[in-house]
Amino acid sequence: MHKYKHIATIVLWSLLIPAVLVILGFAGVNRNQQLCKGIDIDVKMSGNDVILTEAEIRTMVSSTSEPLKGRRISSINLKSIESRIKRNPWVANAAVFPTLTGRLCVKAEPREADIRIYNRWGEQFYIDKEGVMYPTRPGFPAQVLVASGNINTRYVKGGNVNEVPDSIKNRSILPSVLYLNRYIAEDKLLSAIIGQIYVTESGDIELIPITSNHTIIIGDTSHLEQKFGKLVIFYDKILKKRGWDRYKTVNLKFENQIVCSK
Repeated sequence: MHKYKHIATIVLWSLLIPAVLVILGFAGVNRNQQLCKGIDIDVKMSGNDVILTEAEIRTMVSSTSEPLKGRRISSINLKSIESRIKRNPWVANAAVFPTLTGRLCVKAEPREADIRIYNRWGEQFYIDKEGVMYPTRPGFPAQVLVASGNINTRYVKGGNVNEVPDSIKNRSILPSVLYLNRYIAEDKLLSAIIGQIYVTESGDIELIPITSNHTIIIGDTSHLEQKFGKLVIFYDKILKKRGWDRYKTVNLKFENQIVCSK
């Protein structure tokens, strides 16, 4: 009995496989002849920042002389549309593909800002999570820390700060600024009170709180845990009692000391 069942299974599969191949063949032919029934836009937003809109992506997709809707899908250059979207400086990635129902699906992923830079030459730009530089955009501010002052790195369109040669990186303050930015972002208290990073002409790094008028001087990014530990104690034990605006500067540069000026 087992032998007959085994033979029956083999026969069944031998009949099913050709049938499936025939169906897939017809599906492939039909898909090549399929007309575009419309365009679906999916802009993947991360966080609360909006730098791209669905309407803008739709304009990029449709910027051809002939409307896409009603055209045979096989005649549409999907790679060309995809490349056009990716050339937009605010787009991190994009994909364009047809669906089984005959619609064109367009997925776009906007860049996610990590920090906003104002360098020493007055150039403004963002750096995203992957280290890519991209321009700011009026009316679309990202809710990230601002770093300004004597930042000696020029803006390069599409440049990646992670790919800069060590010979140049070692002469730049930017790696320290980015390291500090990540450190602050990962600390709930610091990310709630710090609004700006500033680099002085001498290369000292200062922090500007969001709600107070004093400046926090940390010097460089060494021993950050100890420096910010002193700051927490200072806020808790002294400023709570004497007032948040009593001092103009809070200097954390020196080991085991907090030097303040009025």
